[in-house]
Amino acid sequence: MLGGLAWLGVAGAPGDGADSKSAADHRGAADSGKQGADVTPEGFVACSRLIVEGTVVRVEPVPGAERDTITLTATRYYKPAKGPEKVTFRMDHDVDPRLKPGDRTLISIPKGEEYPDNWATKAVDRASLRDMVVNALPGSRALKCSKAPGPGA
Repeated sequence: MLGGLAWLGVAGAPGDGADSKSAADHRGAADSGKQGADVTPEGFVACSRLIVEGTVVRVEPVPGAERDTITLTATRYYKPAKGPEKVTFRMDHDVDPRLKPGDRTLISIPKGEEYPDNWATKAVDRASLRDMVVNALPGSRALKCSKAPGPGA
């Protein structure tokens, strides 16, 4: 989970609050009709099932697993445009940075997945990710995500 925002040209290095899967994991995930087209910010948004910003209110270990259940109070939905006040998702322990209660964060979860692929906790990283998402939203609506849905789709 490294440098995902960097491949979009919006932020950081590992451990600075902007982490995700590598660009190689995302290539070809969204496509505007060209086979194997590089993923753009619009493609990233098109292939996300959830993009939300808020504050972490609870982190609970999952019994018998190396992961936590994270509960976030949502302050703004980007995709979909609306949703419940509380958002719950899981994150592995081996991520950096690990979320903790009180953290302000902006997360994205890909279509067909249960775990975030991007999250930003530092204000500058959240602002960069937010700007990228907001600017890409209009163009993302015309794209179809060619990434095969996983079990959570």
